[in-house]
Amino acid sequence: MFRPWCWELRVKLHALLRWLLSSAEAGISAYASDAVEIMDFTVEDAHSDVLVEACKCLEVLVQHLGRRLQPVSKKLAWTFTPNLTHKRAKVGSTVQPEPAGSESVLGFSS
Repeated sequence: MFRPWCWELRVKLHALLRWLLSSAEAGISAYASDAVEIMDFTVEDAHSDVLVEACKCLEVLVQHLGRRLQPVSKKLAWTFTPNLTHKRAKVGSTVQPEPAGSESVLGFSS
């Protein structure tokens, strides 16, 4: 089980990966498969900040390698596609009952 602060550590590690990818520029091509493997596990993370950093890492990787990512492009697409939907966001809403005798939005009494 992860500790509550672990997500912060994972975010910082992905920020470090993004910095490494941007610093190495085209030299990262030899290690692109390793970076893709890391991001493959990252997209399963439950915390949204980690997923945002993973997407930023992917953006840097694509900027520097472009078409050289073709051998792993399908894997990357299938890996990141589920994160483009709103199914991962858990939005809770609380509905409070109106007090007795108050008027609703349209002016009708409740």
